[in-house]
Amino acid sequence: MGIIFESFKVAFNIQKRYYLNFLFNITSSIFTFVPFIFISLTISKKPVEYILWVVSASGIWIILSQLIWSVGLSIRKEISEGTLEEILLSPSNPILVFIGKSILPVTLSAVSAFLTLLGVVIFSDRSILKLLEVFFLTLTCVPVALGISFMISILVINFKEVFAFLQVLMIFLGICIGLTYPVDGLPRPLYIISRIMLIPEIIRNIREILIYNKSILDKDILINSGVTIITGIIILFVSLLLLNNAIEKMKKKGSYNYV
Repeated sequence: MGIIFESFKVAFNIQKRYYLNFLFNITSSIFTFVPFIFISLTISKKPVEYILWVVSASGIWIILSQLIWSVGLSIRKEISEGTLEEILLSPSNPILVFIGKSILPVTLSAVSAFLTLLGVVIFSDRSILKLLEVFFLTLTCVPVALGISFMISILVINFKEVFAFLQVLMIFLGICIGLTYPVDGLPRPLYIISRIMLIPEIIRNIREILIYNKSILDKDILINSGVTIITGIIILFVSLLLLNNAIEKMKKKGSYNYV
């Protein structure tokens, strides 16, 4: 735990130096969904319901996208700054170091998601209790998002540069999880992929709570939340094992520099 805490503290102190960027990381995602609010007010006969339907997925998208871009590319940053060698040569477990460094982006994305959902709840006159229920469901995607992010780190180790791939991946994820439309309308192959993924089910539950006034204590929602958390933890654990294996291979081959 000491290594994890110290790694988090280092990441926090670095981020704190650039407080404008620190603030921007928290607030920037909020404005991503502002156009949908204006569109709904202009063309929708039920603007509040439409806004809730579209923006209800915003918290999950914020966490998913921010973690993939920050945690997923953390090793690339270490390589480009020349600090990866120091981590690998130190007596510390590099996996614990990367876990510690991931705490800050998880926290920032969670705060950003909470502020976005708070704005939606205030705008739609929903209760704070609904906000807390939705926020809890949103956090259930964190293990899955971290698992995907660490998988990206493995791709960085093997292929060095993955920017273009990440851009395509984010578009693909945005399509499959049904951010702004029902996944039922997807082509059959994409619909099957969407059903396999955990995130669309979380979004569906969030929409049921916000729009149809269901409770998080509803049996189906509780079961889905439990399955999401347990499966996400399994995915995260497997991704960390694969990442550790990739790091060990990289150390033996000495392939952690750009060529």
